[in-house]
Amino acid sequence: MGLLAGSIRITPPEKIDDTSIGTHMLPLSHLIAYLSPDIPGFLFIGIEPETIQPAVGLSSVVREAADRLLKLLQMGKIRSVERL
Repeated sequence: MGLLAGSIRITPPEKIDDTSIGTHMLPLSHLIAYLSPDIPGFLFIGIEPETIQPAVGLSSVVREAADRLLKLLQMGKIRSVERL
């Protein structure tokens, strides 16, 4: 998304850019196209990674953002998440 690591955003499907396709991963655009007819109005919520290097693992800033997001979802405050 080009934001600070740990930033949380609701991202519209048309702004999701697939970076790769392979035998072991499904591009998000394909998953969204597949699910959209059966799940109207679903949200894609992204957390900006600190790094996407293989085998690095989840950074503490992203883990903290995920915890914040879970709390927002549990409290029913999804509307407080900014949109891209």
